[in-house]
Amino acid sequence: MHKLLIMSLFLAAAFPARAQEAVKDLDGHRFCNADGVDLRETGDGGYKVDIVTSGVGDAAAAVYPAGGARLFAQHAELKPYISINYEFLLDAAGNPRSRPAPVRMSVSTGRFAGPRLEPMESLTLWVRAGDVASSPIGINSAFYNIALVAGEVGLPGSSNPYDTEWSETELGKVVMAVESKERWVMLSKDGQEVARIPVPQQSLVEIREKAVAWIRKTVPLLKQGRCG
Repeated sequence: MHKLLIMSLFLAAAFPARAQEAVKDLDGHRFCNADGVDLRETGDGGYKVDIVTSGVGDAAAAVYPAGGARLFAQHAELKPYISINYEFLLDAAGNPRSRPAPVRMSVSTGRFAGPRLEPMESLTLWVRAGDVASSPIGINSAFYNIALVAGEVGLPGSSNPYDTEWSETELGKVVMAVESKERWVMLSKDGQEVARIPVPQQSLVEIREKAVAWIRKTVPLLKQGRCG
């Protein structure tokens, strides 16, 4: 669960108004983060970058193929979304030494407007982008307990296992579709689709340009133990 919480903190953070001291992670590596970008030392003189992009869904435009009452409503904080984390490495000079690659995808339907559908085991969360339908995404029980259907997909081998693990190939295929096609957060109950929530497309160009500018500014500061 904590990875989703960390992701939400990244999304909510603003660029610091002034330079501040960098902090250290559990491995003793200094890091800085702002506006969905995390930059940290790797211990070999280089750096690792994690960039989060998040598209917020429109619960008011949700479709309910099975009919019945509207399951989801707009909520001030617990909104539907598809969020993707990309990682890449930098050398000691701050130059890329690997291409950005997706490593995590977080998905949420938002909060139920009324009583949640039960039991949790009868529900299947997944993503459709164009003609690409993802494999099922495991539902996080902690979020389900607050009537929020959400789950996180990641690559195998994490020290803190994700709700669902996909291969690099599968995750890459789904992310590529999500980046470029019409996309929906999907929910099924007992194999029958019950909700389809649109997540409007967004341009990634501005997000990436802003991230690159912040990284270039922050690498020399992090060398001095500060964040910009």
